[in-house]
Amino acid sequence: MIARRVKLRLNQAEEARLEAWFAVGTGVWNWAFGHYLRADRDWVRGCRLTPPPAWAPGAKSPQWVQAMPGGVGPSAFALHAQLNGVGARLGVNQHFLRGLVDDVAGAWADYRAGEKGRPKRKGQRNRLFSLPFKSGVKLLDAKHLRIPSFGVVRLHDQKDLPALCGLEVGVNRIKCARLMRVRRGWYLTLFIDAPPRTVTVVDHAVVGVDLGYSTLAMLSSGEKIPHPREYQRAERRIGQAARGLNLALLGALQQRLANARRHRNHEISRDLVARHATIYLSKDNLKGLQRTFGKSVLSAGHGELRGMLASKSRQAGRVYVEVSSKQSTRRCHCCGALSGPHGVAGLSVRVWECVACGARHDRDVNAACNALLTGIGSMPQPGAVLALETAGNG
Repeated sequence: MIARRVKLRLNQAEEARLEAWFAVGTGVWNWAFGHYLRADRDWVRGCRLTPPPAWAPGAKSPQWVQAMPGGVGPSAFALHAQLNGVGARLGVNQHFLRGLVDDVAGAWADYRAGEKGRPKRKGQRNRLFSLPFKSGVKLLDAKHLRIPSFGVVRLHDQKDLPALCGLEVGVNRIKCARLMRVRRGWYLTLFIDAPPRTVTVVDHAVVGVDLGYSTLAMLSSGEKIPHPREYQRAERRIGQAARGLNLALLGALQQRLANARRHRNHEISRDLVARHATIYLSKDNLKGLQRTFGKSVLSAGHGELRGMLASKSRQAGRVYVEVSSKQSTRRCHCCGALSGPHGVAGLSVRVWECVACGARHDRDVNAACNALLTGIGSMPQPGAVLALETAGNG
């Protein structure tokens, strides 16, 4: 299964019609979300009135409700039944109404499992981002596509799209789709039952990777991947659009920036996976770093790069492991001594010499080597080299 995003070419009447669909979708989202909120409130109220039984999981904890088996809220199928006939009365597709209910149910299940935050109501500030189509989307030719209950729409030509969607063999491989509206236009993400693009294997090396900001990535072999700095080049224009309240231009610039960052991360991740059989990556706390180095973290896009490395490694049968980055810049990868620079003041020190063994290190290369040693489990212990030298002299 692969995802392919295509840009639609709509006229004003079609855009107005889709805007009306989004208004209906916002109401359906809030309606389904209200059912879960009421069920959760009634559940908590009932639990407060009735003491938990002794056998209940976490009965002695104030949050024992979270540990109760089952779930809070109606099932998605019950909400589907209440929506029967609503799509025909409103002139919209019934499948996307059910898809919205499934989105709410999934968001609520993730919240109850503690994986994500509590979902919110949709409105002017927190707008509905996309509309799901569970079935019925079909490609007619390279430039036209049919959306159920909407009709035929034009799209920008993509030469390989007919072959991917099975148009040449008469089979519709589009399983589902999701319609999105952004500042630069309307996009439809197609989920196609086709194998992903294969990664051509070039070598089978083992490497440690340390992600940075002045240099985007450093390999334990000494290779540096430069930072293209897309955000820094567009920062002036983005600031002008924001101060001038030109929201259309601001959205277009931000989307162009995201597209450039995504393309760059695809190329880097594909190259690393093609050349290395095992990749050990030093994992940083991006949320903590973002509070201090906000623009640098935004420009680097390390979270997206890590996700692409993981997915492409699975597709190519490679091994991708994220290791702890604790003390990776301070620890000497030759002897294990914590003699490197540390703290905010130490960030300016790019080359340092270990006081224990005398080895001279590049800060980023040393961190990448530590990621490799941590991954393969052969990190030297502090003082081991000094003890061997002392025993040899004796």
